[in-house]
Amino acid sequence: MKLRNKLLSIIVVILFTSTSVYSLGTFIDDIYKPSGVSLSETDIKENCTGDYWNVYNDGTYVYAVGYPTGLLAYSISDGELTLLDTHLNASEEYIGITGDGDYIYVSTVATNVRVNAYSFDGSDLTFINTTETYASTFGYSDVWANDSFIFLSADDGGLVVLTFDGTSFTEVTSDYHSNSGFYQGVWSDGIYIYCGCTNNVTIYTFNGTDLTRVYEGGPGSYDVWGNGTFVYTASGSSRIRAYNFTGSSLTFLDDTGEETFTSRDVYGGEGFIVAGQGTHGIYVYTFNGTDFISVDNNDYGNCKGVYYDGDYFYNCDDGKLVVLELEYDLYDIVYVDDDADPGWYDDNHVQNIYQAMNVVNYNGTIRVYNGYYYGLTTYYGNAVEKSVSIIGNGTSDTFFTSAVDTCFYLNTSCINITDVYFYSCNNALVIGENGRDINIINTTFYNISLCIDFIGEGTLYNFNITNVTSYDSVGFFNLTNNGASVMYIDNIYCYNMSTGFMFLSDIGIDTTTISNYTSNNVTYPMFIFTDDGEIDSYDINITDCFINNSDTGMVVYGDINAVDPYYNVYIRNNSIYNSDVGLLLFNAPGSYYFNNTFYQNGNGTIVFLSNSSYLYNNYFDNINDKNVLYNQSNIYMNITKTLGTNIIGGPYQMGNYYSDYTGVDTDDDGIGETPYYPDEIPYADIIGIITEILGGAPT
Repeated sequence: MKLRNKLLSIIVVILFTSTSVYSLGTFIDDIYKPSGVSLSETDIKENCTGDYWNVYNDGTYVYAVGYPTGLLAYSISDGELTLLDTHLNASEEYIGITGDGDYIYVSTVATNVRVNAYSFDGSDLTFINTTETYASTFGYSDVWANDSFIFLSADDGGLVVLTFDGTSFTEVTSDYHSNSGFYQGVWSDGIYIYCGCTNNVTIYTFNGTDLTRVYEGGPGSYDVWGNGTFVYTASGSSRIRAYNFTGSSLTFLDDTGEETFTSRDVYGGEGFIVAGQGTHGIYVYTFNGTDFISVDNNDYGNCKGVYYDGDYFYNCDDGKLVVLELEYDLYDIVYVDDDADPGWYDDNHVQNIYQAMNVVNYNGTIRVYNGYYYGLTTYYGNAVEKSVSIIGNGTSDTFFTSAVDTCFYLNTSCINITDVYFYSCNNALVIGENGRDINIINTTFYNISLCIDFIGEGTLYNFNITNVTSYDSVGFFNLTNNGASVMYIDNIYCYNMSTGFMFLSDIGIDTTTISNYTSNNVTYPMFIFTDDGEIDSYDINITDCFINNSDTGMVVYGDINAVDPYYNVYIRNNSIYNSDVGLLLFNAPGSYYFNNTFYQNGNGTIVFLSNSSYLYNNYFDNINDKNVLYNQSNIYMNITKTLGTNIIGGPYQMGNYYSDYTGVDTDDDGIGETPYYPDEIPYADIIGIITEILGGAPT
């Protein structure tokens, strides 16, 4: 439907933050390693036909490559792998693997280097196409991809940039520099492309057309991983090294110190540096900006490749794929401070939220001191999946941000977030389908694209937002293609925003109260939309809200094809000022609107297809002589005359106050004897008004 498309366009995500690099060094500062942490095996897959070389997780499935193993697809549950399918070209050695969300790309070596593209539907791997071959002397290759481009490290073929349209590959550009030697590992942080070469580290930028070499130097490296601030190299002959990267130069900081190790692979993410140390197995470190700190290791076999997906570590071994996870001692209360004295840190006094989530007990508490913190990001697949309370101090001295996408992904029950300040991120709080019994209290959102977003496919249960402020952001609370039950929202203040509450439900909303909501300079402060003809939204109370300077103050909108999509909707004791339209009702029957004030709006109230709705004891003083517009005869603008103070202080309640009323009150009871007949306008005209207001009309 056109209107729905327009409404969804209102909440298109706008990223306020600049295109900054995800700074692992900032996120994972770690000057204390908890003593109660260990790396334990969860599964071992043996492959009698050959070796595993590398592994990749696309968020749903795990893929491994090797020789003569080929490509293998697994599902993973509770740390255990289940083989789903395999694919092998016996003439090629499968070395590197990556994906872009749609396709899997494998770098292979025969007499030359190439890239194969595959699709996977959950049961079958399908080979699609391959690239031309690139020069190869020793058979090194690696591959990395984003949504648009594939980067192939092709031995003495250099770095090759490709695109894939779902059918065939196209080479965009390439670069080879003989000083670098043979190109082996490749990785990108989204801005820089890092190549591990036999003679040095070579770093590029790419503008979509051309590669620019910004740095080449340092010792030779078998593999490399970087994030724009730090670069980590696997030398291939000894240790893992860490460098500071300025965009044009590398400065050595520290190494892991294992002189006899053969470091073949390095990978980073979510606070860890993971190293494949040859016959010594997999090692896990943190890095505090100056020093490596060893977390634990597993010396199973001869490690060729490593990977970390945010939950599990993977060790590619001779003939085996080993899955591991970190186990922690847990504490009921964990304290977080990003810059305390070193002596302050111990097992339950940590430096960032990621560490705190690892060691806090279920139903425990995380107390956060003043500082600058990154939340857990969906980019790396992490979620708040423990029932915890996160408590800050409620000021801008303690705030959470996200360098990638989302501060917190809430995907379990019984989560409390209190006295927290969210600043400059795409999404502050994303609630998954398992999120319920969530309380957001005494919290501030500033410069956020979307403060709260429920993306689950079902119903959000028992959700409470109290004493929350959002300003200079795009959207406050979005609920799309799902529903909600038992929401209590009180004392909310939004200003300088595009949208406030955007409830676009195809399941229904019930038992919901929104009270004491103040909106100033918000284009669409409140939009309740139900678009399924078989679903009802009911028991909704919107009370004691103040809305000023909006496009449309409140919208209650039912799909034109729905039959009675609403009942028991009460909008009362609200004030809407200085808006183009105060209240718009469309196919919202069985609703009650009373004790509201509509002042200096272009149009006070527009009612359409909302039979058996009651609008009484409201105050209308608006511009353009359009206090109320409606298109039905069974809209009740009066109730039986009842003793009780009305909205302008009179002794009886019955109808509404209209600023342009010209009738008389002959018996001095405060009720005019001359009926007030608001404009009744035909169907076509009111559809035109809706189209003008919202940019689209129902179809």
